[in-house]
Amino acid sequence: MGNHKATGEFLPLLNVAYNRFLSGSHIDAVSPPSGSVGSEVTIDGSSFGSSRGSSYVSFESTQAVQYNEWSDTRIRCLIPAGALSGMLKVTTADGTSNGVNFVVSLSNVESRFYFAEGYTGDNFEEWLCLLNREDHSAIAQITYLFSDGSPPFTKDYPLAADSRVTVNVNQAVGAGKEVSVKLESDGHVLAERPMYFDYNGIWDGGHDVMGAVEPADNWYFAEGYTGPGFDEWICVLNAGDADAGLTFRFQRQEAGELVKDGYSVPAHSRRTFKANDILGGNYQTSLSVDSTQPVVVERPMYFDYLGRGNRHWAGGHCVMGATSLSRQYYFAEGTTRSSFESWLTLQNPGLDPITVNASYQLGPGQGDHPIEAAYQVPASSRRTLFLADEVGSEKDVSIFLSSTEDFLAERPMYFNYRYGSFGVQGGHCVIGAYGTSDQWLLAEGYTGEGFNQWLCLQNPGDSEAQVEVTYFTQEAGTLPARSLTIPARTRATIMANLDAGSNYQLSTRIRVTSGPGIVVERPMYFRYGRGWDGGHDVVGFRTI
Repeated sequence: MGNHKATGEFLPLLNVAYNRFLSGSHIDAVSPPSGSVGSEVTIDGSSFGSSRGSSYVSFESTQAVQYNEWSDTRIRCLIPAGALSGMLKVTTADGTSNGVNFVVSLSNVESRFYFAEGYTGDNFEEWLCLLNREDHSAIAQITYLFSDGSPPFTKDYPLAADSRVTVNVNQAVGAGKEVSVKLESDGHVLAERPMYFDYNGIWDGGHDVMGAVEPADNWYFAEGYTGPGFDEWICVLNAGDADAGLTFRFQRQEAGELVKDGYSVPAHSRRTFKANDILGGNYQTSLSVDSTQPVVVERPMYFDYLGRGNRHWAGGHCVMGATSLSRQYYFAEGTTRSSFESWLTLQNPGLDPITVNASYQLGPGQGDHPIEAAYQVPASSRRTLFLADEVGSEKDVSIFLSSTEDFLAERPMYFNYRYGSFGVQGGHCVIGAYGTSDQWLLAEGYTGEGFNQWLCLQNPGDSEAQVEVTYFTQEAGTLPARSLTIPARTRATIMANLDAGSNYQLSTRIRVTSGPGIVVERPMYFRYGRGWDGGHDVVGFRTI
């Protein structure tokens, strides 16, 4: 994010016009541009040869086997079983043609995810982590959409049963791209997008979000700050067929609501807006985004955090916006230990003031009963709470917020994390969970060198919860399930490096086997391979 400037270079993956004299055959057009297995495709071009002989058409790595026509300028063939979306090419004795992006239609779509933010420029590394939680294989069909006028590019990624796969987006689309993602799958697949960065060469770190399950006309963000040391961005993906007009409604803590309109995102594209420029400096603000077409909106922020003690903890965090407000939120993670500064931001975009009630559930041995409080939030505004002021210092705390009116809550945390000799600085942020569940899923996870992964499990119920934790590793398949008990009205914390073991790329399923539903978060602290340090956090994907 930030100084995202498209290079104007065409990506090797997207080139449809390699020098025909270098490869012999050349594809000019493919019709239709997508199709299902068994349907016919017409390829027009040159130098294919007057007869096929040993020449062939390939759909990624799968060769067509049935041909209805082959001439020097036209080929008609059927899409073979096993064909994958990606590059369609013609190979003859003289070499292989240019590639044209071709989409093999999925037989059905069981899951969708969208990511508005994404960048493969200098000092940014972007990944997609995919969990297939089915007992059979699936296809993840990923369409990459760009802001520089490049056409969308679609590629299929096969996923084995009960597995996790990692995609390097920088390698998939090339360098210097502002890129958004639409993912469709014929199975129940979960997607996360971790990114690591050295923002403008001064603030390094990483952030991570779960994908949005669908576009929407309205998006909400409780947190936001345009003061010194903070750059706030708004990333908008329009995967639809019509241009989207945008209105930004900033609910400022200092000065009430400010409406800014006249912004737009073209169809099948994405745009990036800097809140500091739109709103101006020195505001603590929430945001509502209204769109004339369904879109997806994220809010990355990069910072040099000063906090309560001139901290200078640099990094970045990002959240996928909420498409609706709620009357209750849960946060499994939270701490007021001396090297952490935790906050709550409460958004009220409504026309009347509201009261938000809080129940702070302390860690084991830190208090026998939750701490209760109530907060007034003015109309069309936001309120900020410093967690240590509410519960005291040196506490581990989960949170339940409720109101008789709709609102939104986020929990930014900034830290100087220490675990043994391992130490990193940065911050992360999440929107609260709408409710509890008997099952939570996490696609991302890593227990290798330089990463500390944690699971925070909140039980807000009145009885203990029996929980089963299952890890799906990229290296060793599914590990044996672990079991634990979470007492009533408290939380449990698991270090995945110790629980699962070291050196795994893994996804996680947390399932309640008896007792009340729970809430799950996964904070991770890291020193990324390029020396970038920080942390990121997500609330698990809630299944009902």
